[in-house]
Amino acid sequence: MRIAIDARKLRDYGIGTYIRNLLRHLSRLDHATEYVLFCRPEDGDLAATLGANFRTVQERASPYSVQEQFRIPLALRRERASLFHEPHYVLPPLTPCRSVVTIHDCIHLRFPQYLPSWAAHAYARG
Repeated sequence: MRIAIDARKLRDYGIGTYIRNLLRHLSRLDHATEYVLFCRPEDGDLAATLGANFRTVQERASPYSVQEQFRIPLALRRERASLFHEPHYVLPPLTPCRSVVTIHDCIHLRFPQYLPSWAAHAYARG
């Protein structure tokens, strides 16, 4: 099985902490599954710290962008992922494989006035 994980927010505070802990524990528990980590170019060496069954794929699409709606599904197809884990609530509608999405909170939906624009709110709701 090949599991792809979106690790582009690895350096963020809350979601980044979740991603770092998830990867650290997966690397301790699972040496058989192949993991493909979508990460920013500056995190390209991440897999070397995790194990032989982890590898990184650099992804330059910004989180919460229209660009990621197309680039992530293309990368999933190219990598032949069996399962995709999206640790931040944005799952592209064209995702070509089974997926798991983590929703850490919905405060931005409850209080849209704290989002930068109405477009950001529409994107979050979608």
